[in-house]
Amino acid sequence: METVIKYNKIKPVTLLIVSLAFTFICIWLIYDSNLKSITGYAGLVLFMIFDVYIVFRVRKGGGIILNDRGIVTDRNNPDDTFISWNEIEKFSLYEANGIRTINIHLTNPGALIERQTKKSVRKNMQINQTLYNAPVGINPNLLDIKYKQLENLLMENLETYKKTT
Repeated sequence: METVIKYNKIKPVTLLIVSLAFTFICIWLIYDSNLKSITGYAGLVLFMIFDVYIVFRVRKGGGIILNDRGIVTDRNNPDDTFISWNEIEKFSLYEANGIRTINIHLTNPGALIERQTKKSVRKNMQINQTLYNAPVGINPNLLDIKYKQLENLLMENLETYKKTT
C-alpha cells in the first residue's frame, strides 16, 4: 500500500495573491511618481521574483510518500530522499514558535547524508543532525494533512514494519 501526501496548495496560492497585490501597488507607485520611484522599482523586482518563485513551487509540487518499504521525504527526488523503515529508530516532535516538525531519527544518519546529490540538501541534513540528532524533519504545515493524522500514520507504519521483521 502506498500513501501519497501532497503539499497543501491553499497557502502558496494565498501568498501569490498577496504578492501580486503588492506587485500592482509597486507598479502604481512607479506610474504615480512619473517613473521616478526607486522604491517602486525595488519593490516591483522583489515581488516579481517572489511571484515567479511561488508559481514555480506550486507547479513543482512536492510532498511525501509512505509505502511498505519506507518513506520518501520529497516525492520530486525519490532516489535521494528514500528512507527505509529498517533505518528508522524513532520519530520525535520539535516545536518552535508554533511550528511543529516531526524529526526522523536514523540508525545510520551518515549514510543518508552521503547519499544526497544536492550539496545544499546535504548541508541542511548535517545541520539538522547536529541540532536535533535527526537529519530529516517533516513539516506537516506544508502538507495536505493534519499533524495528528501524519503522526499516527508514521507511527502505525513503523510499528507495522517492526512487527513483521
